[in-house]
Formats: sequence, structure tokens, C-alpha cells
Amino acid sequence: MYQYKKELLLKDTEKLKTSFSDRLKAVVAFCSIINGDFHSESDFEILVVIEKLTINERERGIFYL
Repeated sequence: MYQYKKELLLKDTEKLKTSFSDRLKAVVAFCSIINGDFHSESDFEILVVIEKLTINERERGIFYL
């Protein structure tokens, strides 16, 4: 399960890089998976830092991966 979620996180990070290029400042994962205390139902949280979101991006909830 860990490998699947890691691959999913990497895939989503690539989508973010494609969508926001140099405006993407950070993608930080923090959760039980990162610190090694996880199980099959564990989720993960991601903090995404994007510089200068447009009004349109803000109004539509930024994006959905």
C-alpha cells in the first residue's frame, strides 16, 4: 500500500509541476505514511504552495488532481 500511495503522490506532484511550473514553490507531504506509522486505511495530507494564484484559480477552488 505504501508504494502505491508514494507513486500517487509523485504522479500528483508531476501534475502540479505541469500546471504551475515555476509558480509551484513547494509540495510537502505530512502524515502517518511519511513517519512510518501507517496502515491500509491511512490517508495522507499534502501542503501545496503556489505563488500568485489567479482569481480564476481561487474561484474554482484552485484545482482538483
